[in-house]
Amino acid sequence: MKAMTVVVLSCALLAACTSRSVHTWTGDVDDGDTRTITHIQDGTTRSIVIDGDAFFLHGELIDLPAGVTIGLQETGEDGERHATLRKDGDTNVLTVEEDGVVRAASDADMAWAMNLLSVIGPHDGPDEDELLVAEASDTTVAVTDVLGQLGKLSFDSDKVSVMAALIAREELAPDDQRAIVDEVWTLSFGSSQREVLTALVARDDFPPALGTDLIAASKQMSFESDRAPVLEALLLKRARADKESFETDEGQ
Repeated sequence: MKAMTVVVLSCALLAACTSRSVHTWTGDVDDGDTRTITHIQDGTTRSIVIDGDAFFLHGELIDLPAGVTIGLQETGEDGERHATLRKDGDTNVLTVEEDGVVRAASDADMAWAMNLLSVIGPHDGPDEDELLVAEASDTTVAVTDVLGQLGKLSFDSDKVSVMAALIAREELAPDDQRAIVDEVWTLSFGSSQREVLTALVARDDFPPALGTDLIAASKQMSFESDRAPVLEALLLKRARADKESFETDEGQ
């Protein structure tokens, strides 16, 4: 029996529900080809039944393949609403059942269905930091574009993971390495700054000129225990370079 597949796509994430009401999730059952999710809020029960492989990201319906259906139901003080969403050609079509009669959905019906999906649809998908790490690992994405998105992240640990993915790139231009150093000072903790800087300095192509600037810039670090490993890495890097240069001159 085929298991349901949720495909992760990189797209804008839907905003979370901001209702202050109490929410109770009474089920998220994956039974082979069918997945049922039920949600109760203030006496209103909402449920969806996904029959097949529908693709979601954080409650947003990304793709509904042909042959896959999504049943939607809402029961509350205002009565019951039943609808079915399916693909017809290239269009998602919603039909509504009222008093045993199936009719085409109105714009208001479609808005209701999309809102229901956004509230209780599958919220599988990567967090923002995971998306950024993936972008940082993608060499077709500019380093500065990735760094410009770090403000979306709240925690140093997540920002460090993104910077580490950038530093791990096989090729990293001097200007990009300098951009990483500039961004390091936006981190809140010296331990985070130390982790990024020591990893960057360890690169074989770390620019000597950037190392000289970094020695002066490292005074921004609050604690000597964080600054010392960075300076040590820089001095070792310089010592190796001087030794290699000396050995090259001796061999000529």
